[in-house]
Amino acid sequence: MKSLMGATATAVVVILAVLLGCLLLFSSELTANLTYPTLLIDSLYSCGGFLGKFGDPLLIIFWLFSIFLKIFTGVTPVLYYLVDRIRFGKLKKNTNQPETDS
Repeated sequence: MKSLMGATATAVVVILAVLLGCLLLFSSELTANLTYPTLLIDSLYSCGGFLGKFGDPLLIIFWLFSIFLKIFTGVTPVLYYLVDRIRFGKLKKNTNQPETDS
């Protein structure tokens, strides 16, 4: 439970930091109309010289990983629920209540 709360708090802090950065660098209207404001921030403000060239690939890798997590965490609980209902639903029917002739 502690790890879930820590992960949730970390995700909220990261999302708020990115959102606040976009709102401070651009106006709210421009941020709302941009499709990928973080990529625009990365392309407009380059820092680090040689390391700045790795900004776009690292951002895209992070973005793809977050989309994978959204899909995985959205689909997996549904699949676990369905498998649980199919598997344990049959076990409860067969083991707990013997069939009787009425």
